[in-house]
Amino acid sequence: MIGGKSGTISLEKQFWEWFAQNQDTYFYLEAHDLDSMDLLANQLKQVHEHLTFDLTEVDAHGRRDLIISADGLHTSFPAVIKLVEAAPPLSQWNVVPFRQASPVDTFRIRIGDTYLHSGNVKFSFDVAQCRLMLNLFVSHYETQPEHYDLGCMILIDTLLGEYEAATKIFFLDIKDTEEAEDYESLPSLEVLPILLEDVNQGKVKGSIPIVPTDLPSSKDPYHVQDHFVLMRNQEHGFPHLVLINSSYYTFSKKHEFPWLLSISFPYEPAKEGLPTSAKSDQLIAEEQKLLSILSPISKAYFTYRSTWNGTRILYIHLNNWPEIEYSFQNSFHQAFGQASFEIAYEKDWETVRAMLVYLKDAEQNMDQ
Repeated sequence: MIGGKSGTISLEKQFWEWFAQNQDTYFYLEAHDLDSMDLLANQLKQVHEHLTFDLTEVDAHGRRDLIISADGLHTSFPAVIKLVEAAPPLSQWNVVPFRQASPVDTFRIRIGDTYLHSGNVKFSFDVAQCRLMLNLFVSHYETQPEHYDLGCMILIDTLLGEYEAATKIFFLDIKDTEEAEDYESLPSLEVLPILLEDVNQGKVKGSIPIVPTDLPSSKDPYHVQDHFVLMRNQEHGFPHLVLINSSYYTFSKKHEFPWLLSISFPYEPAKEGLPTSAKSDQLIAEEQKLLSILSPISKAYFTYRSTWNGTRILYIHLNNWPEIEYSFQNSFHQAFGQASFEIAYEKDWETVRAMLVYLKDAEQNMDQ
């Protein structure tokens, strides 16, 4: 069992040592062996409380997939990535992060005397911050709302895969078909993957593509010329200042920097919620100290910083995290007192895209 070994061995390594010793058992495991299933589930929860798993059938190459899942919880995605990246070579196994999208042509969920499938669920949508706001419409929803809620979420997870479903659906409401204004004209859920692809590519109003097609890529894929633009907006009556690195558009290696590190520095707000001149200088010094901590241990792309009503937040994309986590945590806590940080896995740079949409109406006030 995990936890009985020395604390110098990471929980991830302990899990994989245990799994490697028991991999033959699970390779030949039948679905009805609930005791072994529970044991694997418990081992994962000792690594992180929200981790779960799926096992696929043996494929044509004689391998099975062990799918490590966060059960749809976005905040637990870094734990999935960290565990998967720590996996050793396993001769009979593919270790896969997140439940993957699957064909749904014949996928049915039975609810009472009816079946729920992607063809009989219709939807309307809006786009907010490069993500979808969905209204789903289902016949007889009011009869068993809790079952239909679960069934619809399973359908979306199956259509999009766990990662896309958790990060690209901003809002979801499920209603009876009678609440739809023009039910017959609405699309069915089976076209949702196509819609999401269009949103990601900036083809649907409200979204901005990651790299606009009319801008060239940098000749040097890693070292682009930083160019910071100050953008102003109002939020709840206080000025919101965002210093954004506009070289974002020509940085062609975004996919290699999927780890978003956000660091919050609180300050005592002065006039209009902004820092004093002296405090601003201090915050800039803290920013430079942070970059000096990161420089020896990871490639880093400074994306933008936000200043609003007593909090400055820096957003920096990294090309790795699990390997530097321990080193960074030690250095960070020694260097900064009240500051805090969060890490997220964002392969499509969702947060910076959302900020660009948020600031789109403020472009006239841009100060270059």
